[in-house]
Amino acid sequence: MDRRDFLKSSSIAASAATVGGSAAVATASASAIAGPADAKGIAAKTGADVFVLAVPQSLAHIEVMTAAHRIAARLQTVFDGRRYVTVETTVEGGLEAVSTGRADAYFGLESQHASHHPAFQLISSLPYGTELAPLMHQAWLTTGEGSDLWSALAAEHGAVAMPAFHTGPSAGLYAETILEQTSEFAGKRIAARGLSADVVRALGGIPVALADGDLKGAISGARLDGAEPLMAPTGAVAHWSFTPGLTPAGHMLSLGMRSSTWERLSPAERIGVQGIAADSLMQSHGAAQMLAATAARINGWRRWPVHTTFSATLQRDLQAAGRDILASLAGHDATARRLVTSLEHFRAGITVEPWAIPAAPVVA
Repeated sequence: MDRRDFLKSSSIAASAATVGGSAAVATASASAIAGPADAKGIAAKTGADVFVLAVPQSLAHIEVMTAAHRIAARLQTVFDGRRYVTVETTVEGGLEAVSTGRADAYFGLESQHASHHPAFQLISSLPYGTELAPLMHQAWLTTGEGSDLWSALAAEHGAVAMPAFHTGPSAGLYAETILEQTSEFAGKRIAARGLSADVVRALGGIPVALADGDLKGAISGARLDGAEPLMAPTGAVAHWSFTPGLTPAGHMLSLGMRSSTWERLSPAERIGVQGIAADSLMQSHGAAQMLAATAARINGWRRWPVHTTFSATLQRDLQAAGRDILASLAGHDATARRLVTSLEHFRAGITVEPWAIPAAPVVA
């Protein structure tokens, strides 16, 4: 099978139902870049190797694809003509694409690698009641113990990965009906990602895998009862939006690479790749702030959706479900337990103003 033949069924979403759709955003984004045949032709003329950066179709939001193209262009500069970088969408998770040799790197959510190990879900996002603010989550994964544990987990599965993008806080849970009680989740088909899919299941709902590009019309057409988009929709998709959503702090995407590919890079190239990921991450934080400010102004006159909050009862039950899910994950194996324990220790430590300058001791 050709290494860029991505049209195979994904094993990542085995635990969730799937809603079909056009994946229009992914198709539109992919059409604007060189396809596999073009990439091979350009590489043959220049003597470069083809380097494939895979982006799962389910994440093909315009902001994500823009970031992927920017990363690809900068990678090509770092590779200095030795590799021709092309962005391609895939129906499978990024780790699956690189581990099978159909891509050299991926730009996506670690939570899509749950079939490889469920603890990957802790890297992308945390469910309601257990979340850290985006920069705090990033701090755990870049300067805290979480970095070493994530690296070890990725290495066990033949990859090297680093933070490279953040969606910003959740746009909310979108639905056509009021959701005030836990009982109202029973039997509801709700699109959710990562550990939040387990929260939906814990409340009696049915978690569904759905790309943002397929969200329009899915709720109003009764294929779905609700959804938490990866990023804020550009148009109305439902009558109600409940904040802060099932994943309040949003999702972090990673730039990952097959370990053998990473090892073939020169030290300068590795530093360059790490710098590209770090710069992309910080740009995304800034963009998220700007988009949030824009959305606040637009929502002032837009009729739908009506923005509201979860009831106190539902907040309590969501929080309990999130904590139970993390506790259950910790019991999976030693790797998961170490990651959950590290996360909890980090959370406990930041409750005491971690960035404050210590006061000088008073000398009697």
